[in-house]
Amino acid sequence: MDEINTLVAQYFQLVDPHHLNLPDGPTIVKPAIQTALYERMFNEDTVWPIPPVNYRSRVLKMIISRIEESISDPEEDEIISDLMETWSTLMTTPKPSPLQQAQQLSYIKYTAPTTTASTVTTPRTVITSESRGLILSAGTTGFRTWEAALHLGSFLATPAGEALVRGKRVIELGAGTGFLSMFAAKYLGVQRVVVTDREEALLDSIRDCVGRNELDGRVLRPAIWEWGSPLDFEKGDDGEDGVFDVALGADLVCFISISFAN
Repeated sequence: MDEINTLVAQYFQLVDPHHLNLPDGPTIVKPAIQTALYERMFNEDTVWPIPPVNYRSRVLKMIISRIEESISDPEEDEIISDLMETWSTLMTTPKPSPLQQAQQLSYIKYTAPTTTASTVTTPRTVITSESRGLILSAGTTGFRTWEAALHLGSFLATPAGEALVRGKRVIELGAGTGFLSMFAAKYLGVQRVVVTDREEALLDSIRDCVGRNELDGRVLRPAIWEWGSPLDFEKGDDGEDGVFDVALGADLVCFISISFAN
C-alpha cells in the first residue's frame, strides 16, 4: 500500500496530475485498489479537504484511462461503479473559469516524509489555505507554499531537524501560508512559535488553519511584522519576553522600497 499512500499524499498536495505516481496497470485494475482510491481520494462523505473540482476531474480522468488501458479480460476486469459515478458527477458539475480558479483559495494537505531513522508510525499532516495561481496579490507572494519551505519542512521532519527546535522559542519570518510554523507547533514540540508576515490577509488565513489543524493557540501566535519596525505580538501568561532561540525562514522576499521607505 506504500504506492497508494504516496499517490494519496501527492493528490492532497495538488501535485500536477502528470507528475502523480499512479499504480501500474496490473495493480490499478484490481477492484480492491480501485476501492481504496475511491475511499481515500474521492468519497466526499469521508474525505477532507476536498481538492478543487477541476483538479479532481483531471486526476480521475487519468486514473480511469490507466484502468481502461490495463483491462485484459472485459468479462473479469472493470472499473468499479463508485469511480464511474464520481466521474459522471464531476463531468456535470459547473467549473469555475480560469480567472475564478486562480483567485480561489483551497485547503491543501501536506504529509511529512518519513525516514528510516524516524520512529513516527502515523502520517504527520498539515493543512494550509492557498492558491497556486495567485502568484501576486496585494503585494505578496505568500498565498502558496513554495519549494524552499517544503525542503526546510522535510529537514525539520528528520530527527536532526526536530532536535533544533524541540523545546525552543521559535519565530518564523515571512511565513506566507504558515506551513512551517504549523508543522513545528503540531509535531515538533516547540515551546512556542510566533508566525509572522506583513500581510493581514495571510495572517487571517493562518488563523483559520490553526483551528483546522487543531493547534493550541497558546503555542502558535500569528503576528503582523513589518521588518525594520518593532515586533508586537500577543504574549502569554508565562512571563515570556519576546526572546527567541530559533528563527525560521524560507523563500523570503524583501521589497526594499516597501519595507524601508521613509
